Amino acid sequence: MSNHTMKQRWRPPLLFPVLSLLVVALSLLVVGPQLSLRAQAAASVWTSTGPLHEGRSTQTATLLQNGHVLVAGGRGEVPTAEIYDPATGTWTLTSPMQTGRDGHTATLLSDGRVLVAGGSGDTSAELYNPATGSWTSTGPLVYATTYHTATLLSNGRVLVTGGINENRTVLAIVELYDPATGSFRLIGPLSTARVGQTATLLSDGRVLVTGGQGSDNAPLATAQLFDPSTQWSSISPMLQARAGPTATLLQDGRVLVAEGLGSGNTGYLTSAELFDPSAVVPAPTPTPFPTTPRPTPTPRNCGVHGKPPCP
Repeated sequence: MSNHTMKQRWRPPLLFPVLSLLVVALSLLVVGPQLSLRAQAAASVWTSTGPLHEGRSTQTATLLQNGHVLVAGGRGEVPTAEIYDPATGTWTLTSPMQTGRDGHTATLLSDGRVLVAGGSGDTSAELYNPATGSWTSTGPLVYATTYHTATLLSNGRVLVTGGINENRTVLAIVELYDPATGSFRLIGPLSTARVGQTATLLSDGRVLVTGGQGSDNAPLATAQLFDPSTQWSSISPMLQARAGPTATLLQDGRVLVAEGLGSGNTGYLTSAELFDPSAVVPAPTPTPFPTTPRPTPTPRNCGVHGKPPCP
């Protein structure tokens, strides 16, 4: 028997490729529309909106009482500010800040104004009035601080904690801003200097401060509770040290603390943990106000972002 005859005898029946084609066609008919629907659903989740007038990073974004969003400052000490209108999807330039800022905070006050404080090794602070679109000076801070936290308390005051100064020193300072007087004052310091920490207003009016990096740049596991009566109490540390984590108040009153940079060689974390305020028996010891006189502000054009060292 010739090789040609053998090849003809063992040739696969034509039915197999025909069935394969039918299966592929049916799959396209069944799966194709599903893939198309998934693509349409994904496209409908994210939609483009209007671009900002200026590129920026590390800026602040604050939801105003009228539903608009105030974006201000950013890396490079950007002084400009813009307002986003979700109804039109557009951005409008508003009056620029009096001082360009990076690493500042922006806190919505009870009266609808926005307190912008610190950043770029500066002590200055200013208030944005959405009704007039203008900025006015307030404060200043007692100490220059950058990458700090600023938390609106239930009594309308603002708690400022930690950060770094113009010489890149990690701070333990704590200040209170009173909108009624437009002034900051020192209160009892943190037990541990920290930057990159979280400060979360709890349902009972206390503030949970946790994590961050210490003076040795190592991630911290320590945590403290602040009471509006200006009393601090130390609580059990987190299960894991975290620098730059997130902290979110849940509806049941607990706080979800997630991820961040871990200690040693652990790198960036995927872990998370829960803090239960109801399990803490507060026993704060009042800390006397520091008697250190207000320092002379250091010129802002030094010590940070590659600028000459401060004197």
